[in-house]
Amino acid sequence: SFGPTPLPLCTKSTSRALLTDAALGPALGTPQVAMFCGKLVLHLNVQTGRWEPDASGTHTCFRTTDEIRSYCQEVYPELQITNAVEGTQPVTIDNWCKKGRPKCKGHQHIVVPYQCLVGEFVSEALLVPDKCKFLHQEKMDSCETYLYWHSVAKEACSEEDLELHSYGMLLPCGADRFRGVEYVCCPSRPPPIRLEQATDAPQILPRLREEALHR
Repeated sequence: SFGPTPLPLCTKSTSRALLTDAALGPALGTPQVAMFCGKLVLHLNVQTGRWEPDASGTHTCFRTTDEIRSYCQEVYPELQITNAVEGTQPVTIDNWCKKGRPKCKGHQHIVVPYQCLVGEFVSEALLVPDKCKFLHQEKMDSCETYLYWHSVAKEACSEEDLELHSYGMLLPCGADRFRGVEYVCCPSRPPPIRLEQATDAPQILPRLREEALHR
């Protein structure tokens, strides 16, 4: 019997709360594509830094990483695209049109694009804020997805009472699969300081009123 039909690789919309100062997405000029089911696939114009819809007006969702890689090769014919991997940082996209609508206006969507890798794989450069740790793990006998390595990095940070700040894949071994991860762990953000309520001043006026009533 046939197995279950694979789900389309459509990036889920995420909460705006996920955006931080360090989550502004890849640098301008990085070839990448963004998907949201029901909307036309977008690719980043590496010259202008603007998102452009699928020229054919037909592509909305892809089912496999191989399809995403092929689409990268289609929209970036001048580049030597060798693979496609899901990024680690969300981006905000305005006025994302549905299939069949050349122009539209609507609310923002925050998604995590797929990066189109050019030539040899190069891991993302991770910034290490003050009081944070840069670490990495490799397993040469395994070939896992980015979700697996994200869990590994998050657990490793938790074991040191730290939080996962950022991460990147190492050693690709297949379509969207890797043998390692590098990551940055940072101390948990301290809770906001609560100002203690000032001691109430003596209730002089109410007391004077009360004494006046009883005279």
